[in-house]
Amino acid sequence: MLYIKSNLSNTNWLQYLMEEFCRIEQAEFEFQMVDISLDTGDAPFINVNRDRLEENTFYLTFLTLSRKEEYIREISGKLIKSYSHNHPDKNRDWSLPVVSQFFKKLKFELQQTYPALKFKEESKPILELSHDLDYIKKTLPLRLKQSAFNLFNAIKYKSPNKLKKAFQFLLMPSDYWCFDYWRKLESEVNIKSIFYVYAKSRSANFKQWLLDPSYNVSENKSLQTELKDMIENGWEIGLHGSFFSANDEDQLRLEKKLLEKAIGTKVTKTRQHWLRYEERSTPFIHEQLFEQDSSIAWNNKIGFRAGIANKYRPYNHKEDRPFKHFIVPQIVMDSNIYDYGYGKEGAIINESLKLLETCKSLGNSHVSISWHPRTCSKDYNWQGAYEKLVSAW
Repeated sequence: MLYIKSNLSNTNWLQYLMEEFCRIEQAEFEFQMVDISLDTGDAPFINVNRDRLEENTFYLTFLTLSRKEEYIREISGKLIKSYSHNHPDKNRDWSLPVVSQFFKKLKFELQQTYPALKFKEESKPILELSHDLDYIKKTLPLRLKQSAFNLFNAIKYKSPNKLKKAFQFLLMPSDYWCFDYWRKLESEVNIKSIFYVYAKSRSANFKQWLLDPSYNVSENKSLQTELKDMIENGWEIGLHGSFFSANDEDQLRLEKKLLEKAIGTKVTKTRQHWLRYEERSTPFIHEQLFEQDSSIAWNNKIGFRAGIANKYRPYNHKEDRPFKHFIVPQIVMDSNIYDYGYGKEGAIINESLKLLETCKSLGNSHVSISWHPRTCSKDYNWQGAYEKLVSAW
């Protein structure tokens, strides 16, 4: 038994942090929260004092893992929208999995101080490959959105090449039925990915027409056949929740039901379209519908949004408890490199490789990378970085 001795008036956050530590680091012992004045004899213990709590490493680690700063900002009415520049800490280094590093340090210190406290052998690191299936055809909304983004970068960086690509993307045809490419690539490295699939449930208004994918998995028999064949051969299917479903439980529940009917199997994993995530609603909805979410990432930047390189439970600040479902942190996405990193693609790919090396060195790690299936087409040619990351792992 490890005793956590504390004079805190509320130890819920500390209980949660230690539960995540013991589960992730595979502790073979139990721990118990007790008053700091209790005499525990020679038993192993840790003191967590309320004095200068804002400087306490345990509390600082909890703030990062639970993303409490994001929660506070959002309940004040300022949405993060999964963009790092909306985070209140403008100087945060997102390349560091500080929570995972703290857990490793705590594990080492406990092993040195109390050899009787045992941990299981570290598990092999897991890299979860994933794809958000936004488009299977080149639609007008996509032509408008991607061309506008390319045009923005052309003006921002004074790039004639990007200007040319903006007009080419708008006007040129392209094939986005790219399943064979990803299946062949992943079969060669013996890793099967998760495809997050959208499930259209209603006629779209203008915002939905512009923001959401346009295919209908309930009616597209070719897509249903492809997805079922992938499932039979080891790939997984998760739900790619529509843009507005992130704060609409009835809508997301319906989308889940439609996808399950289309593919003939239960769906337990999700990632929201555009990483849409609102603290006051999204995790509460996910807790009711899914076992695993992979929406915690940045749209514009690679890195560890919650400071962790492990599968973990998010925290319910409203009710002061952990949620029941798990998060697999996404640390690299194709658009981080090619859309938001224009002109620095090579450097960001190298940084992404370093993130993976960090994850591999930690042990027990479990992270995700995401590539949109259409990006192996001639419109993008973004697949090279994915191949490099996968082969490095």
